[in-house]
Amino acid sequence: MAKPLTVLVIGDSPLDPTALSGPYRHALGTHAKLLRGHPGLDFLGIIAPAPELIAKARDEWQVKVAETSFDDVAELPHTDIAIILTAPEVRADIVQQLSGTRIIVTDTPLGLGVGDSETFAELCRTNGKHLMICAPWHMDPMVRLLSGGNCKRLIGQLAGGGGVYGSGLWHTGSIWVDIVRAIAGEIDVVQSIGSARFLDGPQLPDDQAAPFALTLADGTVIAAHPMKEGKAAELHLNLWGTTGRLDLSLGRQGSRASITRGDDKTVVRTAGPREAIAAFYDELAKISDGALPNAPWDGESGLVTERIVEAALDSADNGGDAFHFA
Repeated sequence: MAKPLTVLVIGDSPLDPTALSGPYRHALGTHAKLLRGHPGLDFLGIIAPAPELIAKARDEWQVKVAETSFDDVAELPHTDIAIILTAPEVRADIVQQLSGTRIIVTDTPLGLGVGDSETFAELCRTNGKHLMICAPWHMDPMVRLLSGGNCKRLIGQLAGGGGVYGSGLWHTGSIWVDIVRAIAGEIDVVQSIGSARFLDGPQLPDDQAAPFALTLADGTVIAAHPMKEGKAAELHLNLWGTTGRLDLSLGRQGSRASITRGDDKTVVRTAGPREAIAAFYDELAKISDGALPNAPWDGESGLVTERIVEAALDSADNGGDAFHFA
């Protein structure tokens, strides 16, 4: 049996995510507890400015690393995977301190804008590190149910769709776009269908909200609209097919999929708020020493989603110009 890969969690916020912080955002303690008890991963510990959590990790869990900052770490043990849950602007310095680490897993967006994200991805490449996105939404049971062509099997050929997102285009709208890509397919055209506006007290600096339309390769259009208050931590996606309809909702309380077929029979399925992140770590544990995953949460796929988000904002700034990705 292969030796479990070692994992270190690095964060910069000791606080639990608030009710406004969006779906799939979990406290550092949640990540640590899931990793600590995982049979397929060797949890080394945590570095974060969270004194109570660090004390618990050191005294109760007795992990190898439990410090409030890198400066306090006497000697960093070999780390296969680093989970970096920090603000984008500090990640580059952290990566360069992880000399032996092979895999970097971090939150979206990767940087403060696509250019910054591409620079960070290149930094990881040049330092011999494989970049992955901490994207538990891809492992959400509802999203998995609908991905890989299953959506077409359940509701037929797509005819159109729409949805709403809250708490900012970069913060939550990007997850909405990523889920559309997973369920409906890749995006050919991005076009604004309204003006962009800056948010009051956004979760990410200078985040904005804007309505936009995504056109798939077959011409199907799926439109996105921001919630008016711009702060609700929810995502909703509605898709209409030739033989049925899908209503998907994702939020801090979990996920819910409602599928209505041609006979008007509706099937409703739900998943709890921690099922996705637990399944994400299950998948991470399957990585072997000699293989890297070809997964939708790969860093390159994350960059594609960020380019789509930036194109939606650029389109809003340019009177609704269409941006082509095909």
